[in-house]
Amino acid sequence: MLREGGVLRQSLWLFVFWVGCVSKPLEEGTVGADPIVTDPIDTDGGSGVGGGETGGTDVGGGTDDTGSESGGGETEGDEGGEDIDCDEIVEQDPVDECVMRPLMCDRERPLLSTTKRSPSNWDTSEYIAWTCLVTDDPYDGPETVFHFEHPGTGNIEIQLHAPCEELDLFAVRWPDWSDDGDCPAEENAGSLLCEGSHDSGDDTLTLFENVPVDYLIVVDGPEGERTNFTIVAECP
Repeated sequence: MLREGGVLRQSLWLFVFWVGCVSKPLEEGTVGADPIVTDPIDTDGGSGVGGGETGGTDVGGGTDDTGSESGGGETEGDEGGEDIDCDEIVEQDPVDECVMRPLMCDRERPLLSTTKRSPSNWDTSEYIAWTCLVTDDPYDGPETVFHFEHPGTGNIEIQLHAPCEELDLFAVRWPDWSDDGDCPAEENAGSLLCEGSHDSGDDTLTLFENVPVDYLIVVDGPEGERTNFTIVAECP
Protein backbone atom coordinates (compact mmCIF):
# COMPACT_ATOMS: atom_id res chain seq x y z
CA MET A 1 0.00 0.00 0.00
CA LEU A 2 1.30 3.46 -0.96
CA ARG A 3 1.55 6.21 1.55
CA GLU A 4 -0.35 9.42 1.05
CA GLY A 5 2.78 11.28 -0.11
CA GLY A 6 3.61 8.56 -2.57
CA VAL A 7 0.14 8.71 -4.06
CA LEU A 8 0.50 12.47 -4.48
CA ARG A 9 3.89 12.13 -6.17
CA GLN A 10 2.56 9.41 -8.49
CA SER A 11 -0.44 11.57 -9.50
CA LEU A 12 1.85 14.55 -10.11
CA TRP A 13 4.15 12.44 -12.27
CA LEU A 14 1.22 11.14 -14.37
CA PHE A 15 -0.03 14.74 -14.88
CA VAL A 16 3.39 15.91 -16.07
CA PHE A 17 3.69 12.93 -18.40
CA TRP A 18 0.22 13.59 -19.91
CA VAL A 19 0.95 17.31 -20.44
CA GLY A 20 4.25 16.50 -22.13
CA CYS A 21 2.62 14.07 -24.56
CA VAL A 22 -0.20 16.43 -25.51
CA SER A 23 2.03 19.45 -26.03
CA LYS A 24 4.70 17.56 -27.99
CA PRO A 25 4.82 18.90 -31.62
CA LEU A 26 3.91 16.55 -34.43
CA GLU A 27 6.78 15.04 -36.31
CA GLU A 28 7.24 16.19 -39.89
CA GLY A 29 5.16 14.25 -42.37
CA THR A 30 2.35 13.25 -40.02
CA VAL A 31 -1.29 14.29 -40.16
CA GLY A 32 -2.97 15.20 -36.95
CA ALA A 33 -6.52 15.83 -38.34
CA ASP A 34 -8.52 15.62 -41.54
CA PRO A 35 -7.33 18.56 -43.69
CA ILE A 36 -9.71 21.13 -45.27
CA VAL A 37 -8.92 21.09 -48.98
CA THR A 38 -9.23 24.52 -50.60
CA ASP A 39 -9.05 24.91 -54.37
CA PRO A 40 -6.83 27.92 -55.10
CA ILE A 41 -8.98 29.06 -58.09
CA ASP A 42 -12.30 28.56 -56.36
CA THR A 43 -13.05 32.18 -55.51
CA ASP A 44 -16.83 32.22 -55.69
CA GLY A 45 -17.69 30.53 -52.43
CA GLY A 46 -17.46 26.88 -53.41
CA SER A 47 -18.86 26.57 -56.92
CA GLY A 48 -16.49 23.75 -57.72
CA VAL A 49 -14.58 25.65 -60.40
CA GLY A 50 -11.26 24.04 -61.21
CA GLY A 51 -12.10 20.36 -60.96
CA GLY A 52 -15.07 20.07 -58.58
CA GLU A 53 -18.53 18.91 -59.60
CA THR A 54 -21.26 21.50 -60.01
CA GLY A 55 -24.05 19.01 -59.45
CA GLY A 56 -25.97 20.27 -62.53
CA THR A 57 -24.89 20.91 -66.08
CA ASP A 58 -21.66 19.32 -67.24
CA VAL A 59 -20.20 22.20 -69.28
CA GLY A 60 -18.40 21.20 -72.44
CA GLY A 61 -20.68 18.69 -74.10
CA GLY A 62 -22.25 16.77 -71.20
CA THR A 63 -25.91 16.46 -70.31
CA ASP A 64 -27.89 17.99 -67.50
CA ASP A 65 -30.70 16.37 -65.55
CA THR A 66 -33.11 16.95 -68.41
CA GLY A 67 -30.93 15.00 -70.82
CA SER A 68 -30.27 17.98 -73.08
CA GLU A 69 -26.78 18.61 -74.40
CA SER A 70 -24.98 21.80 -73.55
CA GLY A 71 -21.71 23.40 -74.51
CA GLY A 72 -21.06 22.59 -78.17
CA GLY A 73 -24.26 20.91 -79.30
CA GLU A 74 -25.78 21.94 -82.61
CA THR A 75 -29.23 23.40 -82.83
CA GLU A 76 -31.42 21.14 -84.95
CA GLY A 77 -31.95 22.52 -88.44
CA ASP A 78 -29.57 25.35 -87.87
CA GLU A 79 -27.84 25.62 -91.26
CA GLY A 80 -26.87 29.19 -92.24
CA GLY A 81 -27.15 30.42 -88.63
CA GLU A 82 -30.93 30.52 -88.09
CA ASP A 83 -33.87 28.18 -87.37
CA ILE A 84 -36.98 28.33 -89.52
CA ASP A 85 -40.48 27.92 -88.11
CA CYS A 86 -42.20 25.97 -90.87
CA ASP A 87 -45.64 27.00 -89.62
CA GLU A 88 -44.91 30.70 -89.13
CA ILE A 89 -47.12 33.09 -91.09
CA VAL A 90 -44.86 35.31 -93.21
CA GLU A 91 -46.50 38.50 -94.41
CA GLN A 92 -45.29 39.89 -97.74
CA ASP A 93 -46.94 42.22 -100.23
CA PRO A 94 -46.23 41.72 -103.96
CA VAL A 95 -44.31 44.39 -105.83
CA ASP A 96 -46.16 43.60 -109.06
CA GLU A 97 -47.78 40.66 -110.82
CA CYS A 98 -44.79 38.32 -110.41
CA VAL A 99 -42.24 39.89 -108.03
CA MET A 100 -42.97 39.62 -104.33
CA ARG A 101 -40.09 41.63 -102.86
CA PRO A 102 -36.52 42.86 -103.50
CA LEU A 103 -33.42 40.89 -102.53
CA MET A 104 -30.44 42.96 -101.43
CA CYS A 105 -26.74 42.10 -101.19
CA ASP A 106 -25.18 41.07 -97.88
CA ARG A 107 -28.11 41.40 -95.54
CA GLU A 108 -27.24 41.15 -91.87
CA ARG A 109 -29.44 38.06 -91.64
CA PRO A 110 -30.97 35.78 -94.30
CA LEU A 111 -34.32 36.97 -95.60
CA LEU A 112 -37.25 34.89 -94.34
CA SER A 113 -39.89 34.29 -97.00
CA THR A 114 -42.48 31.73 -98.13
CA THR A 115 -44.19 30.26 -101.16
CA LYS A 116 -47.51 30.26 -99.28
CA ARG A 117 -50.03 32.61 -100.93
CA SER A 118 -47.58 33.60 -103.67
CA PRO A 119 -48.86 33.80 -107.27
CA SER A 120 -48.38 31.00 -109.77
CA ASN A 121 -47.31 32.49 -113.09
CA TRP A 122 -44.75 29.95 -114.28
CA ASP A 123 -44.34 26.19 -114.38
CA THR A 124 -42.07 23.63 -115.99
CA SER A 125 -42.90 24.85 -119.51
CA GLU A 126 -41.26 28.23 -118.81
CA TYR A 127 -38.24 26.71 -117.08
CA ILE A 128 -37.61 24.38 -120.00
CA ALA A 129 -38.18 27.10 -122.64
CA TRP A 130 -35.78 29.39 -120.79
CA THR A 131 -33.26 26.49 -120.57
CA CYS A 132 -33.10 26.80 -116.79
CA LEU A 133 -33.09 23.00 -116.53
CA VAL A 134 -34.62 19.88 -118.03
CA THR A 135 -37.04 18.18 -115.66
CA ASP A 136 -40.24 16.19 -115.45
CA ASP A 137 -41.40 18.00 -112.30
CA PRO A 138 -44.53 20.10 -112.92
CA TYR A 139 -43.75 23.19 -110.75
CA ASP A 140 -47.50 23.80 -110.84
CA GLY A 141 -47.76 25.58 -107.48
CA PRO A 142 -46.95 29.12 -106.35
CA GLU A 143 -43.47 30.54 -106.84
CA THR A 144 -41.89 33.40 -104.91
CA VAL A 145 -39.88 35.82 -107.07
CA PHE A 146 -37.35 38.43 -105.91
CA HIS A 147 -35.94 41.32 -107.89
CA PHE A 148 -32.15 41.32 -107.52
CA GLU A 149 -29.74 43.82 -109.06
CA HIS A 150 -26.38 42.17 -109.61
CA PRO A 151 -23.80 44.84 -108.69
CA GLY A 152 -21.45 43.76 -111.49
CA THR A 153 -18.61 42.96 -109.10
CA GLY A 154 -17.85 39.45 -110.31
CA ASN A 155 -19.20 36.27 -108.74
CA ILE A 156 -22.07 36.51 -106.28
CA GLU A 157 -23.83 33.61 -104.57
CA ILE A 158 -27.57 33.19 -104.10
CA GLN A 159 -28.17 30.72 -101.27
CA LEU A 160 -31.53 29.07 -100.57
CA HIS A 161 -32.15 27.33 -97.24
CA ALA A 162 -35.33 25.22 -97.34
CA PRO A 163 -35.43 22.71 -94.46
CA CYS A 164 -39.22 22.29 -94.36
CA GLU A 165 -40.01 20.95 -97.85
CA GLU A 166 -38.30 20.61 -101.21
CA LEU A 167 -37.81 23.89 -103.07
CA ASP A 168 -35.66 24.75 -106.08
CA LEU A 169 -33.81 27.92 -107.06
CA PHE A 170 -33.74 29.75 -110.41
CA ALA A 171 -31.97 32.92 -111.54
CA VAL A 172 -33.50 34.59 -114.60
CA ARG A 173 -31.31 37.31 -116.16
CA TRP A 174 -33.90 39.90 -117.20
CA PRO A 175 -32.52 43.34 -118.20
CA ASP A 176 -35.99 44.43 -119.38
CA TRP A 177 -37.08 44.70 -115.75
CA SER A 178 -35.39 48.08 -115.31
CA ASP A 179 -37.07 49.41 -118.46
CA ASP A 180 -40.73 48.59 -117.91
CA GLY A 181 -41.00 46.19 -114.99
CA ASP A 182 -42.71 43.53 -117.09
CA CYS A 183 -42.44 39.92 -116.06
CA PRO A 184 -41.03 37.45 -118.60
CA ALA A 185 -43.21 34.89 -120.33
CA GLU A 186 -42.48 31.67 -122.18
CA GLU A 187 -42.14 33.52 -125.50
CA ASN A 188 -39.32 35.66 -124.09
CA ALA A 189 -36.91 32.74 -124.19
CA GLY A 190 -34.71 34.40 -126.82
CA SER A 191 -34.05 37.52 -124.73
CA LEU A 192 -33.13 36.09 -121.35
CA LEU A 193 -30.71 33.71 -119.67
CA CYS A 194 -31.58 31.34 -116.85
CA GLU A 195 -29.80 29.04 -114.43
CA GLY A 196 -31.45 26.54 -112.13
CA SER A 197 -30.49 24.42 -109.14
CA HIS A 198 -32.50 21.24 -108.61
CA ASP A 199 -30.53 19.78 -105.70
CA SER A 200 -32.11 17.76 -102.93
CA GLY A 201 -31.91 20.05 -99.90
CA ASP A 202 -30.45 23.54 -99.98
CA ASP A 203 -29.56 25.19 -103.29
CA THR A 204 -26.85 27.66 -104.34
CA LEU A 205 -26.35 29.54 -107.61
CA THR A 206 -23.22 31.49 -108.56
CA LEU A 207 -23.82 34.41 -110.94
CA PHE A 208 -21.03 36.33 -112.69
CA GLU A 209 -21.45 39.85 -114.06
CA ASN A 210 -18.96 42.68 -114.63
CA VAL A 211 -21.65 45.33 -115.10
CA PRO A 212 -24.85 45.86 -113.08
CA VAL A 213 -27.80 43.88 -114.43
CA ASP A 214 -31.25 42.86 -113.18
CA TYR A 215 -32.17 39.30 -112.22
CA LEU A 216 -35.39 37.70 -111.10
CA ILE A 217 -34.58 35.11 -108.42
CA VAL A 218 -37.26 32.41 -108.33
CA VAL A 219 -38.01 29.93 -105.54
CA ASP A 220 -40.43 27.23 -106.66
CA GLY A 221 -41.56 23.82 -105.44
CA PRO A 222 -41.21 20.95 -107.94
CA GLU A 223 -44.45 19.43 -106.67
CA GLY A 224 -46.20 22.70 -105.81
CA GLU A 225 -44.83 22.88 -102.25
CA ARG A 226 -46.06 25.74 -100.07
CA THR A 227 -43.55 26.36 -97.32
CA ASN A 228 -41.18 28.81 -95.61
CA PHE A 229 -37.51 29.34 -96.46
CA THR A 230 -34.65 31.79 -96.17
CA ILE A 231 -32.59 33.29 -98.96
CA VAL A 232 -29.46 35.43 -99.02
CA ALA A 233 -27.24 37.09 -101.65
CA GLU A 234 -23.53 37.16 -100.83
CA CYS A 235 -21.73 39.78 -102.90
CA PRO A 236 -17.97 40.51 -103.04
